[in-house]
Amino acid sequence: MNIAKCNAVRVCALLVVLNVVAGCVGKPAAPPVAAERVTRVEVVKLEPARIEDWLDLPGELEAGRVVTVGAEVGGRIEWRGPKEGDRVRKGERLALVNRERLTLAERQAALALEQATRAAERARIGVDQARTAAAQAAEQEKKLRALRDKTLADRDRATALTAEKLAPRSYLEGFEAALAAAEADLATAAGSVRAAAAAIEGAAADHAAALSRIESAAAGLEESRLWLRRSEVLSPIDGTVSQTHLEQGEIAEINKPLFTLVATARVKAVFPLPERDAALFAKGMPAAVTVASLAPEPIAGKVSLVGVAADRATSTYRLEVDLPNAAGRLKPGMLAKLRILRTSVDGGVTVPLFAVMRSNGGMHAFVYDNGAARRREVSAGIIDGERQQIITGLAPGDLLIVKGQRELEDGQKVSLP
Repeated sequence: MNIAKCNAVRVCALLVVLNVVAGCVGKPAAPPVAAERVTRVEVVKLEPARIEDWLDLPGELEAGRVVTVGAEVGGRIEWRGPKEGDRVRKGERLALVNRERLTLAERQAALALEQATRAAERARIGVDQARTAAAQAAEQEKKLRALRDKTLADRDRATALTAEKLAPRSYLEGFEAALAAAEADLATAAGSVRAAAAAIEGAAADHAAALSRIESAAAGLEESRLWLRRSEVLSPIDGTVSQTHLEQGEIAEINKPLFTLVATARVKAVFPLPERDAALFAKGMPAAVTVASLAPEPIAGKVSLVGVAADRATSTYRLEVDLPNAAGRLKPGMLAKLRILRTSVDGGVTVPLFAVMRSNGGMHAFVYDNGAARRREVSAGIIDGERQQIITGLAPGDLLIVKGQRELEDGQKVSLP
């Protein structure tokens, strides 16, 4: 009996085990619990720093001055000096135009002045002679008037004596004849005085006409010399001949180009200036320009022009910086760059540009906070190269995530190297 009971217990236990095994085989295993994702990132600690906002303007060099030189007289180019590429000084002779004919005209004008001067001298001598003759006639008239007055007094005494029967009639007649002769001589002398006065007037008129001819001849000589000077084409500046337009022997027209000169002692760097930066510049202020093809060091210059009207196509103003070029190394057409500080901030928060992300019209960054990434909405300020000022959202001491931040979400677990 005991044996039967034991076997029954064994059978029951076996059935229980088989049921348990069968149940385990028929049901799927429960999935394992997933491990939480941890992203590996790198951080930098934000420290207060200075950030600067620089304006970089690309431009090019232009000649400080370009002058087109023409002939002031027309005619054949008898001589032409410098060639393209030659340096010239201010006042240096460039060409001679119609020189021979104008030289001859100047000589003829000089001869005409000489002849007019001689004629005027003869007229002056005639005036002097007429005045001398007039003086002599006046002196003779004075003597004859005195003689006539004496003869008249003698005649009056003779008349009185004859009336008193103290002298014969023949005595009176002698004095009357002498008075008549004296009157005749005086009248002749008076006529000579009048003639001498008329001669003076005539000689003076001749002299005045001769002087007028001198003035006319002198003006003609001055004009001929002026045209002769104009036949010599001179350089108005120190510079270089960039182009010659006519050859020796060709015919030049008045005010038609003969040479194009470029001033090389100073050049100007020209830049398109954005409207928002126009207030940064004023005429006369110093400016540093870099010409990379020559040297990395900037060249000190001065602002010579800030345009008063914007270009309609680009909405920029023309900015010119005057640069010294005594050695002639700066050439028109070279590329130039102008750099000027717009503004600066000391002790600001700055971050690498790539650490800030943009989404939905805003900007954000991630900081490391006890093993988690925390999203911070930020507002940005000025940019200095590859760094940007952060005005709000970050503070000195924050651990800014700078690697691995692109795939992060707020609160996500992160680890450091």
